[in-house]
Amino acid sequence: MLVVSMDITIRDEDGVNDFSPMIVRDVAVYHTNELPDNYRLVDTIAQGVRRLFHRQRNSITVPGWTVSDIQASIPVNVSVEQDKITGRVVELSVRTARLA
Repeated sequence: MLVVSMDITIRDEDGVNDFSPMIVRDVAVYHTNELPDNYRLVDTIAQGVRRLFHRQRNSITVPGWTVSDIQASIPVNVSVEQDKITGRVVELSVRTARLA
């Protein structure tokens, strides 16, 4: 299962004549933990999510804005209350700029 969070934070990274919000979201990958292969599958998918977005500014479109940069973190373990679920999360930091 893939879960994309709502906006975690929006930071202003403005200049003098520039409005550039940085939007941060998480993309989490979950699977049952019944087999060792499931953990490897979750890690493989999370690594794929990172490759899909990291420094690939054209991989996301925001209507009325331009995406100037995307930073994707390395996948980290997700704390899950149930022992039978494994998860990894990738944090996406998307820097935008208003279209001229």
